[in-house]
Amino acid sequence: MSKIASIIPKITMKTVDAQPAPRTVTVKEDLVHIFGRAERVNEGSTTYGIFHKYKGTFEAVNLKTGEVYRSSSLLLPEIADGILLPEMLARGATLGKEKTAKSPEESGQPVSADAQPVDFALAIGVVPQESKDESGRGYQYSVRPLMEATTADPLASLRAVSQDAQQLALPAPQTEKPSEPAKTTHGGKKK
Repeated sequence: MSKIASIIPKITMKTVDAQPAPRTVTVKEDLVHIFGRAERVNEGSTTYGIFHKYKGTFEAVNLKTGEVYRSSSLLLPEIADGILLPEMLARGATLGKEKTAKSPEESGQPVSADAQPVDFALAIGVVPQESKDESGRGYQYSVRPLMEATTADPLASLRAVSQDAQQLALPAPQTEKPSEPAKTTHGGKKK
């Protein structure tokens, strides 16, 4: 039996309970699988720097607890962002502006009309780091693609259902061809 997903406002390492406490990581391990369909991306900034917020349909599975989370918004660690953002831009996405406390007048912009959504799946983990690391966390995030990012085809699953239905359909009924009418000559007499 599968777990019921928790619907949350946005998926981040913190909101899916997969962000380790500082100086607690001692072994390299995967923490979460994140997958979904990214349809657009907005850029914003905080005191921590620039971030990218993806909009679409996303799911995250915490690998330690088994908890499943779903959201229409996603923020990735920088290393994972470096995989998804170029895929979005290569498919025609343009960066919108994310509303933040610093810039409440800016609003998100849709992707360009010819942009294609991207399907992806990533394993995000941690690797212990020496105490001299810049962040002071004692770890850095790692990322491993679980599939190659692909241009999303929103009708693919429906098309597959339709093809399955065609294979199950009964053959069309056989009808007899009507007999050809007899040929006549000029006077209306049959040959």
